[in-house]
Amino acid sequence: MKVKEVPLVEEENPATYLTHTWQWDPEQDMLHLEEERDYLLYEIMDTYPKEVQKILHEYDDIISKRAHDIGNCTSRDVNG
Repeated sequence: MKVKEVPLVEEENPATYLTHTWQWDPEQDMLHLEEERDYLLYEIMDTYPKEVQKILHEYDDIISKRAHDIGNCTSRDVNG
């Protein structure tokens, strides 16, 4: 059986290696997350349009009342 020879590689600190090979771009990361969020929102809206509309109407109803008590959560009107 023939063994493949592997060239010797100078040992490098893992932190140095990652610093030089992978550079994080926070702006690109945020754009990617926004695209993923939008995709998921559209997928949910397409799959469950009636349920989404019901939730949005309930949300509008709660918000329009300003200070409200929805059972386990009570808010107070900071403006009034």
